[in-house]
Amino acid sequence: MADTDLLLRVLQACAQSPAPLFPAELAATSGIDRARLDEAIDRLRLNGYIQIADWVQGKGQGYTLTPAGAAALTKPTELRQPAAAPPEPAPERRRVPLTWERGELIRSALVEPTPPVVTMVLLFANLLMFAIGLGWALLRDIALADYFTGSVSVQLANLQLTLGALSTLHVILQDEWWRLVTYQFLHGGVLHLVVNMFALYNLGPLLEAIWGSKRYLPLYLVSGVMGGAAVLMSPTPSFVVGASGAICGLLGSFAVWLWLNRDYLPEQVTAAWRSSIITSLLLMTIISLPIGPLKRISWEGHLGGVLGGALFSMPLHFQRFGRPWQRLLSWLGFVLIPAAALALGYYIQTRRFDDLNRAWLNDQFSDRYLAAVTATEDYILARRNQFIVPVFHDHADAWKNDAGKVAALRKACEESLDRLAPLRADLAAFAPAEKTAAQEARAVRDYFDAWHELFDGLQRHLEQPAAWNPARRFVLQQQDTKVFQVREPLEKNTVLPPFRALAPAKQGPAPAKPPPNVA
Repeated sequence: MADTDLLLRVLQACAQSPAPLFPAELAATSGIDRARLDEAIDRLRLNGYIQIADWVQGKGQGYTLTPAGAAALTKPTELRQPAAAPPEPAPERRRVPLTWERGELIRSALVEPTPPVVTMVLLFANLLMFAIGLGWALLRDIALADYFTGSVSVQLANLQLTLGALSTLHVILQDEWWRLVTYQFLHGGVLHLVVNMFALYNLGPLLEAIWGSKRYLPLYLVSGVMGGAAVLMSPTPSFVVGASGAICGLLGSFAVWLWLNRDYLPEQVTAAWRSSIITSLLLMTIISLPIGPLKRISWEGHLGGVLGGALFSMPLHFQRFGRPWQRLLSWLGFVLIPAAALALGYYIQTRRFDDLNRAWLNDQFSDRYLAAVTATEDYILARRNQFIVPVFHDHADAWKNDAGKVAALRKACEESLDRLAPLRADLAAFAPAEKTAAQEARAVRDYFDAWHELFDGLQRHLEQPAAWNPARRFVLQQQDTKVFQVREPLEKNTVLPPFRALAPAKQGPAPAKPPPNVA
């Protein structure tokens, strides 16, 4: 414990110093042991005889004399006792923290950080969502290898969409804005999850300590939302999962925090962190380049996260250390920064509504009907090539006198109509609300209605095969041509895929051009 002589000597040094007393300077000039000097200063500060002043880079924490300390210089025997408590000041409005108070808050957050409760909760939430996705994958018979590696598959994409993946089409056309939050807790495979959680585990506790848990959580979520907003601005409709946008936001926020508080930290600490941030940003830039195996990484999400975290840190800082009017503006910033990013993304995409609606229709159509459409097309095209095309080319119409051929034609028509019926019913129930998408859906229904009319027309002609003549053959050829004319714009709009193999049909004598023969 410091003796009275040393306590008095420190008080005298404070009284004689025109500037705050810095223990490092006093120890160097007086030869006092630094450990004993620090003990004496702590005793004087705790007893109320000196108070903390500004912290100066290169000199350390400064101290100044209190009125009680000045009075104690005349009565050194009282130094071991706490000073009388000063009168309690009247309540006042929240003020701007003094420079030394701000420095103390910043340094205490680093020296004595609070437990990273929010970071641990975020880690648990990400792991929990991965486990829930695994359970759903098992229920949906998705291969575990696909789930763990995050391979590209329709089944896995549909599962992630169900769990809350960020899809431009669903956000813009279906107003599912909640996906801007939920996508942050989903990951495309074990490697994706491990990399992001490792980064969060290393960076999260530091950011939670310097900002505080109450500021850290909105910083994390808003950074992810800003990353998602950048994805919405992409000219190509995107499908994104992962916490990397939010984590990149933490990195951007750390850079801003270090710049704003550089005067309150030792130079060696500032330099080390600055170097670490630059290295991390360069590494993130390289990872985000859309080349080679990295093409699936969303550089838009990373960039939006970094910028979002950096921008959102400004109102966080002024809400903590700013003047009253700056605190007021900071509350507006909390709302306006993410809102402006989302509004910009929405504005950019609404200028492309026609393309988005077509892509949405393709997406919905592919998920629900493409497999049935492909199978049905294969079936009815085979029946058309096998039974209807020969009717066009039989110039002598000899088939109508062959009972076996007539029976085979009737059976082919019945089977084709039966195969078309359930698909046409499903397509009739598929009615998108948006105008352009509804028009595309109607075009798909018209295509299969044309197939129905072709086989139904031949079936009616077969009721009286003897009455078959060139005029009826011409009508049937016209209907056959109509089928492929209706399909052509659907191929151009990518609603339906092109036929996998096309071979020209033989030309018949009728004026109408025969459609291509699908082998």
